[in-house]
This record gives sequence, C-alpha cells and structure tokens, in this order.
Amino acid sequence: MKKLKLVFLSLSLLLTIVSVGQTTLNFRFANPRVIYYTNATPGITTSGDYFEFDVQVKAQGPAQYFYSSQVALSFNSLSLSGSASNWIITKGAVLSGTDSDGAEKYDFDIKRIVSGVLLVTFNGNLTSTSRDPFSSTDWNSISSSNFETLLSVKVLRSGSVNETAGIDFAEDQMDAEPQYIMSGPVIQAYTSPNVYDPANFTDTYLGRIYANSTWTQTGGSTNGVAYTNWNEAVNTSVWDGDVTLAGGTEQKATNLRIHSGATLTIPATGQLTVTGNTDINTASGLTIQSADATHTGSLITASTSGSGSANVQRYMAEKSWRIATSPVSGQTIKGFLGANATIATNNTNTDLRGMTDYVMESNTWSTAFDQNSVSGDILVGKGYMLRAKTTDGAGPVNFTGTLNAAATSVSLLTTGTGWNCVGNPFTSAILTDDLINDNITGVFATGYEALYVYNGTSYDIVNLGDGANNMQAGQGFFVKAASATNLKFGTELKVHDNGAVLKSGNVDSKIKLIVSSDNKSASTLIKFIAGTSKGLDKGYDAGIFKSTQGLDLYTRLVEDNGIDFGLQCMSDNDVNSSIIPVGLDSKTGGEVVFSAELMNLPTDCKVILEDKVSKTFTDLSVGDYTTSVEANSSIADRFQLHTSYQTTGIGASDLASNLSAYAVRNTEIRVKGQVSKQAVATLYDVQGRVVVVKNLEEGSLNTIATPNIKTGIYMLYVKENGRVQGFKIPVKE
Repeated sequence: MKKLKLVFLSLSLLLTIVSVGQTTLNFRFANPRVIYYTNATPGITTSGDYFEFDVQVKAQGPAQYFYSSQVALSFNSLSLSGSASNWIITKGAVLSGTDSDGAEKYDFDIKRIVSGVLLVTFNGNLTSTSRDPFSSTDWNSISSSNFETLLSVKVLRSGSVNETAGIDFAEDQMDAEPQYIMSGPVIQAYTSPNVYDPANFTDTYLGRIYANSTWTQTGGSTNGVAYTNWNEAVNTSVWDGDVTLAGGTEQKATNLRIHSGATLTIPATGQLTVTGNTDINTASGLTIQSADATHTGSLITASTSGSGSANVQRYMAEKSWRIATSPVSGQTIKGFLGANATIATNNTNTDLRGMTDYVMESNTWSTAFDQNSVSGDILVGKGYMLRAKTTDGAGPVNFTGTLNAAATSVSLLTTGTGWNCVGNPFTSAILTDDLINDNITGVFATGYEALYVYNGTSYDIVNLGDGANNMQAGQGFFVKAASATNLKFGTELKVHDNGAVLKSGNVDSKIKLIVSSDNKSASTLIKFIAGTSKGLDKGYDAGIFKSTQGLDLYTRLVEDNGIDFGLQCMSDNDVNSSIIPVGLDSKTGGEVVFSAELMNLPTDCKVILEDKVSKTFTDLSVGDYTTSVEANSSIADRFQLHTSYQTTGIGASDLASNLSAYAVRNTEIRVKGQVSKQAVATLYDVQGRVVVVKNLEEGSLNTIATPNIKTGIYMLYVKENGRVQGFKIPVKE
C-alpha cells in the first residue's frame, strides 16, 4: 500500500528552560473520529467525510516554553486525501493565545505537500522587542503532568470504509528538530530523543470509531454530528474507553479492532456479527455477558486475532449442576476456579470445588477438582460438570482466554460405553439439527444419533425429531460415538439466539411416559412424525442414556432392534393404532407410579398402559397406574403402551353394535357382530408389528385367516367409519 510522509515541520515549540536539565517531549494521538462536513463549514472546501484527530504533547522533565519542533506523520494515501487543501489544521491549547503586543504567539507559515510530505510550520516570533522570553504572557509552556493538544487535524476521506487511517509518527524526522530558548535568549536544540506513544492510527479503521465516549461513522448526513448505523457492516475500531453495545437487535461490523486499553461489552441481549476478523488487544478487552438462563450475549465472527483476551460468561442457577463448555482457549482449570467464586466448595474441604469431568472408562464423573493441585487447561469443546453455590451462587461464571471462531473438531472415543462429554465451542448458539446431519454418518453410534443434554436430574434428548432447535453458547452435552473419530462443528452452525434453551421448532404429537418411585422419576418420549417408521429412523429414534439414579424408563422399537430407546418416533398415521413395548430398570424396587403427559394428540386418542402381570389396562389420559416391581429388576416384557381411539376391549364398544372376537387355534380369528363393508380389521403381535390386515364383509360374522401364527397374545383392532374397538386375543396351537 502506497504511503505518503505527512510532516508537520517546525511546530515552533518555544521553550525557555526553567532549569538547566534537558526536557524530552512525549507525543501521542488522541480523539479519532469520523464526521461529515459540507463545504459551508468554515475552512472546508470539499463536502464529505473527514477523519479528525488530535496530536498531543507533554514534557518529560522540567517544564519549559516553546520555540520550535517538528512532527512527522505517515498516512495511508488510499484512505486520506493527498491534496494539502483537504488537510485542515487548527491550533490546540499549546499553540493558542496572543502575546503582549496582541499578536498570535505561534503562526502557520507553510502547509504544502512536496514529494509525498505535507509540510506545516509554526513560528514563535522573537522580532517583537516587547516579547519577554521568560513570560507566560508571551509564550506557552508544555505541561509536565498532563498531555495537552498541540493541534487538531481534519482530513478528507478518499477511500472505502474498509481501509485504515495508516497514520503514525515518522520518528526519524522528528527527534533532531525540537528547540527551546536558553537565557539571553539563546535558541537551543534538544539532544534527548522524543518519546512516542505506541498507540497510533496505523491500524485504526475509518468506517466506525469509538473514542472519547462517542461513536462516529463514515456516511453521516448531518453537519458535524456523530453518526452511527449498526445495520450497516463497516470496519470498526474501539480506540479508547469502555463501551457497551446496544441490546435487542443485531449489530454488524466488517472487521472489529479493540485497541490496547479499550474494552467492548456485548450485553446479555446483544448480538454482534463480524463478517471478518475480531482483533482484541486488551486483557479481557471483549466481554460477552450472561444475565440469566435465557439471556446470553452473542458474537459471530469469522476469525480472531490480537494480543488481548475475551471474557465469556455462562449463567448458572443457584445450587444447580450443569454441563458447560468454554469457547476460549488458554485458560487453566486452576485459573478458572480461582476467578469464579460462585462455583461451590466442598462442605468439609474447601479446596475441593464444584467442577468435574467425565471419566469414560468407568462411565462416572471424576471427584471434585482440588483448586490447589488441579492441572491442565480448559479445552475448547470439552464438557465439564459445574455446580453453583447453594447460597449466593446464582450468576455467571467467566471463561477468559482467546476466542474460538474457526470450525472445530472435537475428538471422540469409544472407551467404556462410548459416551463423550462435549459441547458448543462457539460464542453464539448453534443449529442442532444441522450439527446432527453434518455428523450423522460414521460419528454417532447406530440408534444414538442425538445430543443428550443434562437438565439437572436426567438427560433430554435433542435430535432431528425436534425440528429447528438452537443450543445456547456454553452448553455441554453427551454423544455416543460409533468409533474413534471427530465431532465436527462447522462455522455455518452459528446463529444468534440470546434465549436459546433448546426450544423445539415443531408441534408433533407426543407422549411423555413417566415413572416415579422413591422420590425419583424417569421418563421416555414417543413422537409421531410424518415420514418416520416403526423401525430405526436415524436422527429421530435415540437410544437411552441411562442415569445413575437407579431408575430408568425406555421403550423398544415396534420393529425391535435390541436397543433401549429414550426417544422413539413413529409415523403420524400410527398415532391411534400402536402397541409399544415399555421397559423399566429399578434398583430399589417397590412401588412405582406410571403417568403420561400428552401433547398435541387427537382429542379422541387414548393412551393405555397394559400390565401383563396384573392383566390390567389403564387409560393414562385419565389417571395414573400404580404397581410394584422387584429390586434390581430390568423389565422388558411386562408393560406395553397402546394408542387407540377407545379403551381396547374394556369399555363399551363405539361401533354401531357390540362386537366380540376370538381365535380358533392358530388358524383363524372370528369377529362376531354387525359391521359394514367399510370395516377393517388389523392384527398386531406383542411387539406391535402388523400380522394381518383384512377388509371385513358386511354382515354379523367375519373370519380372518391366520395360518400357523405363533402361540401368544395378539391385539385385534376393528375400525369402521373412524370408530375403533380393540380386543386382546390369546392364540394357541
């Protein structure tokens, strides 16, 4: 990129020595801003966006009076005008005022561009006989305690909003120039080099700037008034101070640079999209806040850089256990525990903290980490179990380090049972259905194509059956691996959702079957989704992640494949005619209570639990069912769940006349009672599989051939004009 040398020559810094010691001048830049001016503004000849800034100076050593000096600057000629007429320079406090003769103390002599150098000269006039070289009335001294403005500059923007100012001090042209006056007066040159603040405008973006407590932006339309439009993605610099973005709407930037000493906060309702790079140059220069369980700030950026770090929060409810992941690298576990007082301590040993990781070999959680001896870094994408304090524990925990923005692969193993504790590695929510689809082949164990999210007592299953679902930043979960491979998180998964709490995007018919025992509960979920089947549907059916509480409830597929399922999906056409095997594991045994939560089922659909031992049918859409099981039991063939328009074979018939049905050995089933030719009979085995379907004849007796079916219990459903009657049919040879 072509550079010009902008030189402010002979800034006539007249300095009378207060003591004989040398004084070094400190120079710095301050108050960058972008303002739109019209040519009606005094000093402005060309309307447009102007980059403004101040050059400030301070004495390091004895305070003295100005005589002469030189300031040299380089600038980006692609961003700023190369015409001297478009550089408007005004005096700051250091050069302002009149002497005892009423004349300006310091004047510009020259402003021109020669061979890529802009020359500006300030002269302190000694020809006036009444001027006293030791008088503050006639000369200005440089403060040794505070920076003061030497001059202010306006320069016309000439490039795109994607370019930087590129302005810096050209030190080699400045060090030999400053001069002061000794007694007599005698003009004396400085021999000590100047000092230059490293904070310069070399990499300061001119699209949008925050400085001196104000945002300004290229493209303003009001003369001299700060302008910002966060719907527009432009290069953005946070030059100084501490600024918090507005919440509630998405803010956009092309690239973002947080300069040394400055900080930027994204509030819990804030959303920032940086289509390019986020460059952080301050320790904890970027903070992403989390106010509660449903309000967490969101950042989507293509890449990150810089010597600084980010502070990313994850809210924890009081006395809760949650699986969390970090979207930053470079933080030690010990440092994390030391920085987060809301993480619980052990009652008897306060060195032990409420943080553990998952041990695959034993399918358990490790003992609590000892904050004095724990080693290693927190790994991006790895899940950790955290517990907040019982009292005063509500609030965010802070992950501090280098932001993770790139596509991320998290290693999976098949050690032990193959369960891996991982999580969202980004600073925004992610699309769970896309994550599953991206990894559905060869990554998840067959029948376990899902994410398992801990809810405080058990694991919620998240898969394609949930529709469009977002998982919040910092959320950990389990996956069951098919092999030693990687779970891939692509950058296209990122989405803004401050309140992401795994909310479902569909309204499918659902049955949540629940069992309670000894102050514990477990559940299994059945969904009726168009396009799914009674067999295994990858990404929809999901095997159970059994808990450690000693109570688990699950189902088997109607077309059984030997897996215990925590989520089973079937066609919406099966919502009124299914028989689903139910399994129960109970360590303590004793009384168990079955209940059901029914969601979006047809109003006339009944959900009936069959207990083969007690030979009872209970309509769970009306009430609960209570029974007893033995300790250490694992029951897979005792309970079945029926879905039907009517209670199967128990109550009064809903058909035009009462029917009866019975088997004649294993060769045929006879249906007695008046039916029309619209009646259809369907026979199911105990696994819920269809054995025979037959259209009945109009009349009072129909025969259904069942040659050589196996001995056992079958269910027969007779449907006619939307009405159903069911029968439990024992079959013997």
